[in-house]
Amino acid sequence: MAHKEKLFKLENGDRIRVEVDFHFDGFRYKYDKSNEHMGYRASVELIEKGKRKGIRVNNADWIPQIQETALELWQEFKPNFLQA
Repeated sequence: MAHKEKLFKLENGDRIRVEVDFHFDGFRYKYDKSNEHMGYRASVELIEKGKRKGIRVNNADWIPQIQETALELWQEFKPNFLQA
């Protein structure tokens, strides 16, 4: 499993924490659109000014930030097929 957290600062001074986990075991199986959580998990928390703990928010509202975090994680852990 690979894990990445990334903070994004919002215009109002709040932040969101995006966490993405890749479960490489999921790549053994045929992709199934009915199982949206196969192979990865993402969660987003809103961290309001002055609050220590975040509030879980709807992932669908933060798709670009989830994608950016997932792409960075993939770049860190992707196999390098040029090395033999």
